[in-house]
Amino acid sequence: MRKNALVILVVLIFLLTGCTISINNERDTPGITNGNISGAADDNAPGSPTDTTLQDPTESTPDESAGSPDGSAGSDEALYDGMDKVKIECADSFITDVYSSIIMDEKDNFKEAKYSIIQGKDGTKYTAELRYDSKDYIYYFKVHDESGKNLMSLTTSASYYGDVFEVLDLNMDGYADIKLLTAEGTMNCVYDFFLWDAAAQKFTKAVCDEELLFAEMEVHEDHLQLWGRNSGSSGVITKYKWEGNKLLKISEEEYHADDADAGADTDPDAGADADTGGISGWRFTKDDIKINGKTILGISYEQLLQAFGQPVETKTYKINPPTAGPDYFEYIYVCVYNGFECEIYIGDDEKTPEPADSVFRFDITSPDARLDCELYIGIDTDELDLRYGINKFYRLNEAESYDLNNIKHVLESYKPEGYYSGYEKAAIVYHDFNSFEEPLAKALVLLFDDDTDSVERIVFGYPTAN
Repeated sequence: MRKNALVILVVLIFLLTGCTISINNERDTPGITNGNISGAADDNAPGSPTDTTLQDPTESTPDESAGSPDGSAGSDEALYDGMDKVKIECADSFITDVYSSIIMDEKDNFKEAKYSIIQGKDGTKYTAELRYDSKDYIYYFKVHDESGKNLMSLTTSASYYGDVFEVLDLNMDGYADIKLLTAEGTMNCVYDFFLWDAAAQKFTKAVCDEELLFAEMEVHEDHLQLWGRNSGSSGVITKYKWEGNKLLKISEEEYHADDADAGADTDPDAGADADTGGISGWRFTKDDIKINGKTILGISYEQLLQAFGQPVETKTYKINPPTAGPDYFEYIYVCVYNGFECEIYIGDDEKTPEPADSVFRFDITSPDARLDCELYIGIDTDELDLRYGINKFYRLNEAESYDLNNIKHVLESYKPEGYYSGYEKAAIVYHDFNSFEEPLAKALVLLFDDDTDSVERIVFGYPTAN
């Protein structure tokens, strides 16, 4: 079996479907989208989803599903053997332990996840379970206390399991709480916060006078800071303080990526290298390259069909890897949709992808598809400069430079010869290294229509071989 650089790329990208739980909102954790919460106090608080109890029709009784990750009672540490363990830092140096087990089916697609959570402050234990019904494309999420009492139930349809649930100390009281995504948006998402009430031994929904709609979040000792995006380079920073289980707004201000005094406390994208292809303080994040609000990079072929439906066209092209002999070829499967096309590596046999094969590259081809950072087909050079600080443009036939070499690598590596031969002008945008788990370099190459001086195609790829 021949090995090549593309196989390494695919393996690394597939790691995007992994999950972690952390104190900050920088890494995704297993969860659910577009769901309705029930079984917790204050379900009718402002900013909460509709109060609808949605139960799993195949749900087992609490005694069968709670008490430990495998449904049995007991507190022996041996129960957690084989489970991943993450330590959640809470206030006053308390550490909450989260044990998790992700179960995949025979085709290596997500089936269910089980969690055991032990509060560091008082040792309280509870369990959570996320299950996927592949027949109806429905996720079920449940939380039980140690005795098996149901604390929370939720059901939803979602394209990907790994985006929306995080365990962290939201109100800095030493106890770990739960943050759940309830609605996805193109730039921002709606969340509900559930605070652990130690006295009542249950989760209580946080109350806020407005919808908690944001892209990034930081928890501070005396306040909660949320960033809402208006565009890829500007938005609103809102600070809240806690009063019991209620969030009270204490300030609100706009931010812009090119502000002279922009810093880590005012701009979630501040600190990026300004000398990167004309980008002033902005690099794209994992959320920025969602298409019409849906994750595309790293999802499986099965998830692609669930999220976007059947492609309007499919095609396959073969590549002769540069390190291989002249008679050896590998194949890329292309799914064409209205507004974009995406690529799946299928190896040295020309075939339909397996359900678990993952998307590793994509192009935006028309205004029907938009990246969530609001780069779109038709945006012109003036607006690119105004909104993103993108003002360095390259002719593909000019003298070599660092950026131009990276552009050519994105356009030519593992592509049919002349695939983008109709274009002469390009720009490049690099990724935010802090937003992706794996170190592989990524970029968006913008290809221009010379007559209108506007973007005609956006290509996501890998600018270096490293």
